[in-house]
Amino acid sequence: MSTEIGFGIVGAGMVARYHARAIAETKGARLTAVCRADASRADEAAAELGVPCEPSLEALLARPDVDAVCLCTPSGLHAQQCLAAARASKHVLVEKPMALNLADADAMIAACRDAGVRLGVALQRRTDFACRALHDAIRANELGRLVLGTATVPYFRPQSYYDSAAWRGTWSLDGGGALMNQGIHMVDLLLWLMGGEAEVVGASGGAVGHDIEVEDCVVAALRFSGRRCENARGTIVATTAAAPGFPHRIEIY
Repeated sequence: MSTEIGFGIVGAGMVARYHARAIAETKGARLTAVCRADASRADEAAAELGVPCEPSLEALLARPDVDAVCLCTPSGLHAQQCLAAARASKHVLVEKPMALNLADADAMIAACRDAGVRLGVALQRRTDFACRALHDAIRANELGRLVLGTATVPYFRPQSYYDSAAWRGTWSLDGGGALMNQGIHMVDLLLWLMGGEAEVVGASGGAVGHDIEVEDCVVAALRFSGRRCENARGTIVATTAAAPGFPHRIEIY
């Protein structure tokens, strides 16, 4: 690219550090500023990330050297922050989940489309070599007709993880638990690989191992429809209560 793209990061938690590192390692990208909700810790964020920490989202969006923003904030804030970025003509990369409901997701897509800016969602596991190889094999019909797809996420998070921030494990800002927060990557991969629509034919979930509003264990049965997966079945199993935690798995048959 002939010019650099200036990025601003909204939020200064753990995920923001991943974005800052990715920007630093990407040719043509440059981190120019950040902002965080806790203004009393602005100097800390500026020192850690090496760029100015603006006092508000509005101040960040007003910077002419910010062309795109990474939304690394609680899930329930993504929609309103994306709409504000689109109004300011900034491109948007939003952390997963994109939004807490379909109406907000649709509004985000429409706002960015109308403003002529790009909108991306951080579902980076699609770029993994093994996932791309499997996707290409399925599209080349090397597996034939798909009959079963499963996603299993047997993770563990201690209660201290949910207690570390007031928004974690809440319906209003987290929007869900083991499925919405941790399992979403595997759900995305399952749908992407199967290449069709999925209908939930049965599901059950709840908090079985933590003191939280949302679920820490969920199971669902699916039925797929599509050219390569017509009438195929599937399952999603996700938990954050499986101590000490085990690897996730995607299986396609």
